[in-house]
Amino acid sequence: MKRAGCDRIHYGVESGNNRMLKVIRKNTTVNRIKEAFADTRQAGIDALAYFMIGLPEEKESDIQDILDLSIALRPEYCHFTIFCPYPNTAFYERGLSSGIIPRDIWRDFARDPQPGFTLPVWEENFTREELQQHLVNLYKKFYLRPQYILKRVSRLKSFSELKRKAKAGLSVLQMKTSQVAKIDFTKTEKMK
Repeated sequence: MKRAGCDRIHYGVESGNNRMLKVIRKNTTVNRIKEAFADTRQAGIDALAYFMIGLPEEKESDIQDILDLSIALRPEYCHFTIFCPYPNTAFYERGLSSGIIPRDIWRDFARDPQPGFTLPVWEENFTREELQQHLVNLYKKFYLRPQYILKRVSRLKSFSELKRKAKAGLSVLQMKTSQVAKIDFTKTEKMK
């Protein structure tokens, strides 16, 4: 893949421990994920890791495991997001039947789409606001580590790249939960 021009692989890691990977039926383990990232790095290909918080059955310690794994994997970039149960999925049906999702939000939206539609989140163990705060903390704790910053600075190739990365770093530094609440997670380019 490297010889063919592949320079980055995006991995949907999703969670930080084997228990949660089983809950979401990811069909992998933390060790296999670590091996994939090590192999990718050894091949000279950059890796990007995607994680979700707010999954069914998730606890505070599971979110800490996400942070720990995101750092241990040493990806070039990480994307953290809040889990959204989509219609006709097992988790959406489970949420409706258990009352975690109070009504068929997606059916309501399909019948009468309104501006400002709020995506449903899994509020079993965390409120929407708590998930937003966890999201801000994950971004700050991952991207504002001195080792990560030094690594990124050492790889800069131009002044314009420095300006872009500095702007991105400042946006993470200044990130607040009120901003996360306004992010449309259906359009992930807003998180870049």
